[in-house]
Parts: sequence; structure tokens; C-alpha cells
Amino acid sequence: EDLARLGEHHPERARELDPRSLAAVTALRELAASNEQWWEALELGRRELKLEEDADRRVALQVELGAILYEHLDEVQQARGLLAEGLELEKNNTRALSLLGRICFELQDWEAVADLLGRLVDQVRDQDDLHEHLFRLAFALEQLDREEEAFRLYIRSFTREPMYLPTLERMVVLCFAHRQWDNTLRIAETILESYPGTKTAEERADLNLRLGLCELYLGQRDAGTEYLQQLAPDSGEVPVTAPTASAARADSCASNPRDPLLAPTIHPAAPH
Repeated sequence: EDLARLGEHHPERARELDPRSLAAVTALRELAASNEQWWEALELGRRELKLEEDADRRVALQVELGAILYEHLDEVQQARGLLAEGLELEKNNTRALSLLGRICFELQDWEAVADLLGRLVDQVRDQDDLHEHLFRLAFALEQLDREEEAFRLYIRSFTREPMYLPTLERMVVLCFAHRQWDNTLRIAETILESYPGTKTAEERADLNLRLGLCELYLGQRDAGTEYLQQLAPDSGEVPVTAPTASAARADSCASNPRDPLLAPTIHPAAPH
């Protein structure tokens, strides 16, 4: 604690500390990090790793350095290697699982994401960003053709945070594909009302088409027609919409029984 205070209040004196002292190197690393001197913090952390003998503290330091590499220095592959080393020593380290899961998601390594985030969500219950982990895991499972598992994880993500846009965007597609017209209506309306500036003309057309078709399937001809009339853009061009929506237009409403799985439980929160 004395070294930490020295580093905070007298950085020039802290830099004169014995570089062979673990406590001194730790204090210097923390000082560099507090000043956002990330390359210096990384170098000091590597020196600290050579001095640190406690196994738990070594893992914590490896994860910390992995976070610096990934979040501040954009050294993704180095971060991945260091975090993987930490997980070999402590396989259920939640911070390492979270960071490595994000990295593998960016690299589109879906098998790795499924493994890492599957282990993470089994352990974590009250983490603030759990809905993001659930979304990434669900999306990875979709890419692995495990759609039903993915759908249930999207529901968990939605339940944790009903206004998280990436989850809403996948839910509106999957609810439509599962012929859950009420749920599709609620979620599509939430997206259009709460995130109007984030959608392109094509994306808005796709949502309006889904809304219109859902109203028609539910027997609401006037409401459905109103949504579908919004599809004609000012330029007279025909918008391109999702293949599932286009295919659904030709379906017979009578041949599409509603799936009751979500109808009683999906209720998007009011826009913030």
C-alpha cells in the first residue's frame, strides 16, 4: 500500500524503485495503467510475471495483461494466447472466458465461442453484461446450425435486457420464422420506435413487411394493409426484403398454426 501511494503521489521517485522487487514492479505497473500508458504497463506486467510465484496471482496477472492487449493495444492474437494460457491454469476464470469469448466472436471462431461462453453462462447469473454473452453464444450456435438452442438463448438474453438491439434483431427474424406473429409484432414495433435512426430504408422496409404480414395472419386486414403501404419508397424502387418474409407472403394463413412457446412471455419493455 505504501508503494502504491508513492507511485500515485511521487511517480518520479517510484520509477527509481528496485526493478527486482515484485512489490515495486507491481506498483509501477498499476501507476502506468492508471495513466493509460498501456505499452509500459504491459512491459512491467511481463516483468512482474517473471517475479510472481503465487499461482492465483499469476493467473490474475495474465488475464489483466490479456485485457490490456485486447482492449487498449488491439493486439488480438497476443491477447488470445495469453488468455488461453491463463485458462489452462484456471479453466473457469470468468474474466478470461468473457474476454476470450469476445475475441473469438470477433474472429468468427464459432466453435470456440460456443465452448467458452457456454462455460461462462453456466457459472454467471447476475453479471450486468450477461445478456451480451448470451447473445454472442446464441449467434455462434446459429452459425453451427444449432438454431433451437440459439433461439432459447436469445430468449434468455431478451429476458435479461429487453432493449438490447442485437438480440431484438435476431428475435424478430426467428419469431417470424417460428410463426409467432404476436411476438414478431411486439419486437418489430419496439425496434422501429426505439431505434429509428439505426435502420436503413431497406431494413425499415423489411420490418414493415413483417409487421404487415403478421397483422394479416392475425386477421387484421386494415392494420396489415397500412404497414404494407409503407413499403413503396418515394423513388418508386421496390425494396429488397428478407427471403423468409418474401416466402411468407405466398403462404396460406390457414396453413400456419401459431407456435405458443413465447406468446405468454415475450413483452418488450416500453421504449426508454
